[in-house]
Amino acid sequence: MNAPDRDPGRRSLPHRPPRDVVNQSIIIYVTVNVDKRRPLLNHADAAETILSAWRAADHWLIGRYVIMPDHLHFFCAPVVPTTTLKQLMQL
Repeated sequence: MNAPDRDPGRRSLPHRPPRDVVNQSIIIYVTVNVDKRRPLLNHADAAETILSAWRAADHWLIGRYVIMPDHLHFFCAPVVPTTTLKQLMQL
């Protein structure tokens, strides 16, 4: 099902919740889009703001990442699984 403001040729992929498995690492791949896909991340200060927020998020480790003009991709893992992914994204 396509959202009204999306390209009609694109479709949403299923989003399954992460599974907690005892004694196994949790690594999550995240993609975040800017509202209306505006190129707001196409500036050095935007990238620095994102990196500063990640440094402040001491309950999460951020691995490889790519910052594009209108979206970003990154791998993350909780250091202590008390902070949710939603809380990281709100930061």
